[in-house]
Formats: sequence, structure tokens, C-alpha cells
Amino acid sequence: VALPSNWDAYLASLSANNRQKIRRWLRKIDTSVDYDITPADAETCSRDIDMLLRLWKIKWARVKGARTDDFAQRNRVMLSRCARNGTLFLPVFRHGGRPVAALAILIDHTKKTMLFLIAGRDETYDAAPAGYLLHAFSIRHAITQGFASYDFLCGDEPYKYQFAAQ
Repeated sequence: VALPSNWDAYLASLSANNRQKIRRWLRKIDTSVDYDITPADAETCSRDIDMLLRLWKIKWARVKGARTDDFAQRNRVMLSRCARNGTLFLPVFRHGGRPVAALAILIDHTKKTMLFLIAGRDETYDAAPAGYLLHAFSIRHAITQGFASYDFLCGDEPYKYQFAAQ
């Protein structure tokens, strides 16, 4: 997603329905005591990485099989290093204090790009579109920080195109 210099310009690039949905949900998150999206910080990062990978493993263990734990451990090491060197953005979506989803996004400060790597989501949670909202929140964050692009990396899942991905 090529990012403009301001949030309103980005929203204008979306369909009217998608724009309205993002505005409505982010306003609810920004003003509600029940909903919260908070980026991990130095104090919470280890806990938040563990939560993300625990949720990821629940979803992917049947597909990945015996490699699941190894893959999660390699990601834990890499994400921890990225957090230490300032190249990880890890927003966590909570509802009623319960963590229900998180994204691990790598930051390329030189190219001004945020690169979505991995998500973890509680598949039993359906009160809000958690993954969708985390991406909208992260794109808004990227724009306010002056990033030029938000990259969904590999895959052509349909949800990615809701965010004006090319």
C-alpha cells in the first residue's frame, strides 16, 4: 500500500463502505474503555510476542504439524531481536482487557516501509474484526510516522485489497 502524507487522503482511496467501517471502528477503539489497541513496548514486548505466537500456533498447528514449535521459536528469537533494535511494531487488540489479536510488523526505517510479517488471533473471538482493525490502526500509525508504504508481503488474500493494496 502506497501511503499518502495524511490519513484522510488514505481513507479517500478506499471504497465508501470500507472508509466508513474503518472510521467507525477506530473511533470506537479510540474512545472506548472496552476496546483497546496498544503497541508493545519494552515492558510488554516479551509477553506480547508470546501471546501472538501462542495464538498463531493454535491456528496453524494442524497445517504446520511438527514444525510448528520450531517455526514459533525462530520467530520469537527474530521478533525479540527486532524489538531490541527498534524495528518491530507489535500492536495488540484487546477487548475487555482480553488480548484477542496481534500483528508483528517489521520496520525498515531507511525505506520508510512497514512490513507485515505474522498475525495471531483468537479464532473464537467474533465481537469485532480484530485483524482488520489492527491493520487499519497500523496503517494510520505508519502514515502519522511518515512512512511511505505498508507492505503485506507475500500472499494474495482478499482482505489485503480492502486496504488499497497493489
